[in-house]
Amino acid sequence: MALGQAEGQDLAGKKNTVVQFDFTMYESVLSKLDPYEPSTVREKENYREAKQYIEKKLVDNMSELTEKYLANHFSASLQPIQTLEDYKVVYNSKGYLNTMIVKSVIKKVNKKGYESDFFLACSVTLESTTDMLGKAKLTKQFKPQITFNISIFDDQGTKLQKFQGKLKAENPIKAKSFPSLKFDKMEIEYMDLLLEMLQPDLEAALEKALSQIS
Repeated sequence: MALGQAEGQDLAGKKNTVVQFDFTMYESVLSKLDPYEPSTVREKENYREAKQYIEKKLVDNMSELTEKYLANHFSASLQPIQTLEDYKVVYNSKGYLNTMIVKSVIKKVNKKGYESDFFLACSVTLESTTDMLGKAKLTKQFKPQITFNISIFDDQGTKLQKFQGKLKAENPIKAKSFPSLKFDKMEIEYMDLLLEMLQPDLEAALEKALSQIS
């Protein structure tokens, strides 16, 4: 299959399998909103749990948005994320494939009898921009920068296309926008509010990438 044949309309009616969905959130996202460094064992554990919580919510959110976008715009469906569990592929703690080299995974599942017309690899990065407000650095606030990458592979593991959507938010997210005019990175309820604030920019970055498929 030649490069360029995996356009959106060609995904429709085909078997499309996700072999990678990674989400990376830079530490600066939370530390800029709440610069306090957890010191006690309990504080460190609370922070670890809160960070894991939002990372899981973010990757689930982006995975769901990707599936909906492909269905709504290209009439393309994706196989369930758990599809390859029976093919000895390692999944991470978030429930997604722990894929390092996509091509080798595709070859591995092929050898075990799994067939798919296309394989998709997605990755999302959330970080804070280095933009300045006037002459002062951002304090207890950050400007989201979101990068969404999606690559499409054929049934032999050859990369056909790669698309990227990169978005720098115009407005910062501020700690004073949260309850009690502060953000507490050790509390899970603040993470749900942060995800809600990030949602428009996450959707915009994803649309920038996926709209290139057509």
